[in-house]
Amino acid sequence: MKKVQATINRVFIALAMAFIMFTGLKATALAAGDEIVVDFTNSQAKALDFSKFMPSTRHVTPAEFDDDSKAVMSLVYILEALEEVSLKQEVAGDMEYTMSTTPNQSIRFYTSGDHMIFYADPRTSVGTYEAVVTKNSMRKGLTKEDIEEVFEMAEYFYGIKATDSNGERYFKVKLLFQNPTSAYVRLSANGTVERIVRDKQFTENNCSYTWINDEEVAFTGVTTKSKSVYIPDTVTHQGFTYKVTKVADKALFNNGKVTSVTVGANVKSIGKSAFEKCKKLKKVKINSTVLSSLGKKAFKKNSAKLTVKLPKAQYRSYKRLFKKAGMASIKLKK
Repeated sequence: MKKVQATINRVFIALAMAFIMFTGLKATALAAGDEIVVDFTNSQAKALDFSKFMPSTRHVTPAEFDDDSKAVMSLVYILEALEEVSLKQEVAGDMEYTMSTTPNQSIRFYTSGDHMIFYADPRTSVGTYEAVVTKNSMRKGLTKEDIEEVFEMAEYFYGIKATDSNGERYFKVKLLFQNPTSAYVRLSANGTVERIVRDKQFTENNCSYTWINDEEVAFTGVTTKSKSVYIPDTVTHQGFTYKVTKVADKALFNNGKVTSVTVGANVKSIGKSAFEKCKKLKKVKINSTVLSSLGKKAFKKNSAKLTVKLPKAQYRSYKRLFKKAGMASIKLKK
């Protein structure tokens, strides 16, 4: 019964699409772009009211469709055609297309009311879904007519040119869900899928970090003790580049090997006891000119020869930070 209902749903949409496309297909001028972007970042469903386009005998043009209507009509066709997208029948009249379970990316389609209102609902989806739509990224078994219909839909509704310089049919689709930069699912032109979920903790070049937001991370320590520790301006992980804006509490606490530390240019805060009990620590260079917070005991029980070098322009203000944090006795220099 579920398979029958799913088929009915698709036929219903196909019929609606057919009368719209083939009564106005030639009216669309093709644009230079090759990408369709649908924004679900507000998590609200997009609706299409078919009653606005009745009777089916009248001429319909793309200009009559708002962005939500275009999204509903195009996504049904695109998601139905793409490889690696699964269909789940929930209840009669409802369909849910799932692009990914980790991260969760799915869109539910359902009808409501007497006016044939059709909804595309992103529910709890997160991240960004990107697909290069070609015949090779579509499901096996589709007819040439089925495949061509998808490209014609993209051209009709969005005015894009769904053909590359070699005459091959293609276009791109991007779906933006909640926190669009938190995760990515990418379907390539040949049908392979790449999934990237941002790591909240990670290690690069012997340094450990914790995610703060999509732009920033905190330095939390080292994986292997060494004499010299360099806290960089930025760090790249999984293809994402972050500013290192914080040295976490107890980042190098009780590290008995480190003798020198360089603090990167983007660090805004150094946490409590960050370098406490680093008994061999003699040299610290702070490159940051945006440091605004220094935790208590950040430098405590270090080598008696410890010297902290500060940027010349910030020397006075940073000296006050050290005094406020109870470390007025630390030797500072420009």
